[in-house]
Amino acid sequence: MVFRHLIFYLEQFYGTYQSTFGNGTGRLPLLVIPIHEFNGGFSRSCENLCFFKAMNAWISRLPKISVLLIGGLSLWITANLHWGKEHWHSVLQADANGYFAYLPAVFIYQDLTYGFYDQIEHDTYKELHQGIDYREDVNHRKVNKFYCGTPLFWTPFYAIAHWHTKATGLPIDGYSKWYRLWITIASVFYLTLGLWWLNLWLRETGLKPWPRVVSIWAGFFGTHLFYYTVGEPGLSHVYSFSMMALFAWQAHRYFQQPHGKHLPWLAISLAFLILLRPVNGLALFATPLLAGSWRQWVRGMKSLLHFPTSLVLSLVGGLLLLSIQLLIYKISVGQWLVYSYTEEGFNFDAPQIFNFLFSYKKGFLLYTPLAVFALSGLVGWWKTQRFRFWSWLGFFALVVYVLSSWWNWWYGGSFSQRPMVEYLPFFILLLAHSWQSLQHHWQRLGWMVACVLLVGFTQFQTIQYRYYLIHWEAMDAEKYWEVFGQLP
Repeated sequence: MVFRHLIFYLEQFYGTYQSTFGNGTGRLPLLVIPIHEFNGGFSRSCENLCFFKAMNAWISRLPKISVLLIGGLSLWITANLHWGKEHWHSVLQADANGYFAYLPAVFIYQDLTYGFYDQIEHDTYKELHQGIDYREDVNHRKVNKFYCGTPLFWTPFYAIAHWHTKATGLPIDGYSKWYRLWITIASVFYLTLGLWWLNLWLRETGLKPWPRVVSIWAGFFGTHLFYYTVGEPGLSHVYSFSMMALFAWQAHRYFQQPHGKHLPWLAISLAFLILLRPVNGLALFATPLLAGSWRQWVRGMKSLLHFPTSLVLSLVGGLLLLSIQLLIYKISVGQWLVYSYTEEGFNFDAPQIFNFLFSYKKGFLLYTPLAVFALSGLVGWWKTQRFRFWSWLGFFALVVYVLSSWWNWWYGGSFSQRPMVEYLPFFILLLAHSWQSLQHHWQRLGWMVACVLLVGFTQFQTIQYRYYLIHWEAMDAEKYWEVFGQLP
C-alpha cells in the first residue's frame, strides 16, 4: 500500500511520460510506471526512474558540451589552415595588420608613431604590405587608423607568444611565427567564451536544451562567424560577437531581476564593444528586446537609481576602459580626440539597404541564408510576444540602416557582410525559438533538413570564397551564377 501511494504521488508530481521534445520544462521527463502496471517490482521501477533522471541530467549538459566541442573543432581547423609550413604568414591580412601593430608598438618598440613600419613591412615581412597603410597623418605625426579593442583582447596571448618565441629561438621582433599563431588561439578562445555566454542567455530566455544545441551548432557552422573565427582570426568580429553575447546575457538578467551586480558586467562588455568598433554601441538599442517587455524595460531603467554605488563604479570603470584609446591618441599625436578614419564616414541620407542585404556583391542574406531561415522565429513571436517581435525588428532595421550607410557599404574584401557577425547572437536566438515553437515531430524533421542544407550551402560558399571562386570584392550576378555550385 505504501508503494502504491508513492507511485501515485510521483505520477501526480511528474506526469506521465512525454517525448523529450514536447516537454515544457526543457528537461527529459521521468518515466513513471502507471499504477495498474505496478506488480511489486519496485526496485525495477526505481532503476527506470534513476536511468531517466541520469538521461535528463546528461541532456541538460548537452549545450555546454556542444560549446566545448565547437571550440575544439575550431582549434583543429584553424591549426590545419595556419600552423603548417609557411601558412602563418596569412594570419595578418589587411585590417588585421593594423590591429596587430599596436602590440609590437607598445611591447617591443615602445613607439606609437610606428617608426618601425618601413623596416618590418618593406624589408623583413614583405607579405604584410598589401597596399594598405594602417597609419594616418595627424599633426604631422602617425596614428593608427584602427581602434585598440582587438589588440587588448590579444594582449595576454601576445605575452605568451613572446615567451614562446624566446624559448624557440625565433626573432624577437614582434612579428615572427609564434606572435601570429597565438592570435589564432585567441580567436578560438573568445569564440568559445562567446558561445558559452550565448548558451546561458538562451537558457534564461526559456529555451530547452535541444533548441539551444541545434541553434548553436547551426549558428556557428551556418554563418560567416565560422570564417571569421578560423579563416581571418585577425579581424575584430569574433571578439565583438563574444562581447555582444556577454552584453545580451547580462542585460537580460538585469531586466528580469534588477540588481547592481549586473551593472559592472554591462559596463565592461559595452566599453569593450565600443573599443572594438564604436558602431557596436548600437547594442544599447537592443535593451528593450533583452528586457522582454515594455514594462520590464521601464522598471529596469528606473531601478538604475536604486543602485547608486554600482552605477557610479560601473560608469567610471567603463569610461576608464574607453580612455585607453584616448590616451593612445594623446601619446601618438598630442591630442585626446582624433577621428582616425579622416575622409571616410557615413552617408545617412543614402543608405544602401537593398545592396547590403541582397546584392550579389556582398548581400548578407544571400551569403548567409541561415539568417533568412532564422526569421521564421518572428512568426511565433508575432502570435505570442508582440513586444519581442517589434523590438527585434526595430533593432535589426536600425543596425542595417546604420551599417549600410557607411561609405564603403560592402566593407572591402570580405565574405558576406562582416559587420553583421557581431549581431549573430540575435539571429541565433530567433533560430532557437523557431525550433521550439514547432509542435510536431514531422515539423522538426523538416526544420532540421532545411537547416542542414543551409549550413552545407554556407560551408560550400565559404570554401569557394577561400579558393577565390567567390571574389572578395568584385562579385555581380554574372560572376555569381558562373561559379554557382562549382568546386575549387
